[in-house]
Amino acid sequence: MSSLVKILMSLSLVFVSSCCWPDEEQPARPSRVQGWREFQVGGVHIVGQLVLAKDEASDNGEIGVKVVDIIPVDPCAHRGTFHGSRRVVLRFFRPSDQKVLCEDTFTEGGTSLDSPHHCGSDVAGVTGISINAINTAEGWVYFDLRK
Repeated sequence: MSSLVKILMSLSLVFVSSCCWPDEEQPARPSRVQGWREFQVGGVHIVGQLVLAKDEASDNGEIGVKVVDIIPVDPCAHRGTFHGSRRVVLRFFRPSDQKVLCEDTFTEGGTSLDSPHHCGSDVAGVTGISINAINTAEGWVYFDLRK
């Protein structure tokens, strides 16, 4: 390999690595969650508040949710973009027959399930989800399901 090619490869590695950044500090696991208990917070109707690890599932008899994958930040993506955020893949299912109702990828924050960018309709009466925290190092997600 010529010296010029080696120099150009080294410079490109320096350039690419210089635009990358380390993942932010991981969130702490919540000490208390409500589970499948309906309650109101500031006018928002919460159906369940859960912390689940990758491959874990939980249901209330009417709707179930499973954590399919937890995806770390792409260190070279712009912060705040889809790839520059921690993500979780959730599968919603009907517990009686395990039928998959929807599977989608979410970032931290609130999301409407019936938006065209996500499930496209409510899922067994659940119309929204709030991803409160994703810890990619320990492999869990903390979220609320909403009506």
